[in-house]
Amino acid sequence: MLLVAVFAGSTFIRNAAAVDADRGVGPVKAQSEGQAIVLGPGPHLFLDDYLIAEMTGLTFAVHSPAKYAHNPVIPAKNKFTSLDKTTAPTTVLPDLANDGLRMWYIPHSRSGGGYHLGYATSKDGIQWKFPDLGVVDFQGSKHNNLVVSHVIGGRVLFAPHARSKAETYKAVFYRHRPEPVGFSVAFSPDGLRWGPLVWIKELDDSGKRLGTGASDVVNAFYDPVRREYVSVFKMWSVEGDYTIPVKRGVPPPRCGRRILGLSRSKDFRRWSQARVILKPDAKDPATLEFYGMPCVIRRGDLFIGFLPCLIDDAPPDGIGWTELAVSRDGDHWQRIRRPFLPRSKETKGAKDHAIAWISEVVRVGDREHVYYNGLEYGHKSGGRFGCLALLRSDGFASLGAGQGGGTLLTKPVSLRTGVTGVIALNADAQGGTIRVQLRDGSRVLAGYAYADCDPITVDSVSIPVRWRGKSELPKTGRPFQIQFSIKNARLFGFSF
Repeated sequence: MLLVAVFAGSTFIRNAAAVDADRGVGPVKAQSEGQAIVLGPGPHLFLDDYLIAEMTGLTFAVHSPAKYAHNPVIPAKNKFTSLDKTTAPTTVLPDLANDGLRMWYIPHSRSGGGYHLGYATSKDGIQWKFPDLGVVDFQGSKHNNLVVSHVIGGRVLFAPHARSKAETYKAVFYRHRPEPVGFSVAFSPDGLRWGPLVWIKELDDSGKRLGTGASDVVNAFYDPVRREYVSVFKMWSVEGDYTIPVKRGVPPPRCGRRILGLSRSKDFRRWSQARVILKPDAKDPATLEFYGMPCVIRRGDLFIGFLPCLIDDAPPDGIGWTELAVSRDGDHWQRIRRPFLPRSKETKGAKDHAIAWISEVVRVGDREHVYYNGLEYGHKSGGRFGCLALLRSDGFASLGAGQGGGTLLTKPVSLRTGVTGVIALNADAQGGTIRVQLRDGSRVLAGYAYADCDPITVDSVSIPVRWRGKSELPKTGRPFQIQFSIKNARLFGFSF
């Protein structure tokens, strides 16, 4: 059974059974908090139980994004060159000069053309233009949209307060040329003209250093709390430690398992030694591997990662899907063990029939643009396509109740200095109701009880909570708890 949804004139399809199949007992466990949690504006989501003190009658659901019916959105063939395969975007950033979006992605060819970083622009994130930049010489011509040669990865970070204009943009790559091959960084004033690739010795995974550095799927993001850059990447387990006989039949030491590693840097030049942060365990299939984590976003105080899962020995040539992973500090990660973006296994000929791996997630208006790599036949063969799916803003997971209703009580919270105003819900209460009350321990605050709350009965990503028409929070200066009563509705999160 398929549901068809229409967003801004474009058609998207999804499996109607996906939401029901993704229901679980609750969000993943978070580290407990011993005192009032200080909250910023948000959004505050319920992918983990960090904010939850008590919950009754509610079900947890992961919501898969709706796939675009006219995928791929990035042509497989590069119009300028002989490159005949592509990836979904490694990075999408706002185009501040032209009120649109900028995209970096990897056009490539297995027939000898190599892997490169390409560039495109868009007004809506669906229709993309591929400019003739004249920056990189490829096979004797600069008439192309390439900006860096012989690299995989290409996560681009915008750093407007960099120490010099030449470093306004930073990027991490896994370079193929020049040698030595491996994790590298580069800097650019505009995202188009890049300085030399700087190889990072600390993350070398070549030769006998296998299992100590970054392999060829790399990503980086900024940690605003510790004011550090964080890189997460695919790495191989050390020979004899956590190994499996991989399908490809490569002899040791390449008999390790693909797992997830992390490194940190203050200046983007000196990086800490790699350490393992996620690997499959006894609950997983014996041949499950993690293919890096190409996309990490930050929403409120939560890091959300999109984890490509691979079973390389599944016929005909490997299968894969994407799960969610969450972290409060960027160092300790937990998986939500169910597909967030499943492959289209029932649809023969689908661009993602074998594998669906998310590479970038960007909020555009009140929706998430979820870009992903669709592999039609398998991991090492067949077509590769840059695809798109859509989701409501911050709609990754929800807590909901049916006719019997349910409640959620947060832990005591206080507001960060400068955060004032109203509570706004991201919720679907169409056909149901959500009411909110504020508590101080066992006492409901006067004027902020369920009976005072104007019932919420709509579906929106930002619904102000009002008590008899007033929305301002009490100015007691004391921590308070937020209690939600939910009936025939779903709550995705809230903000201030």
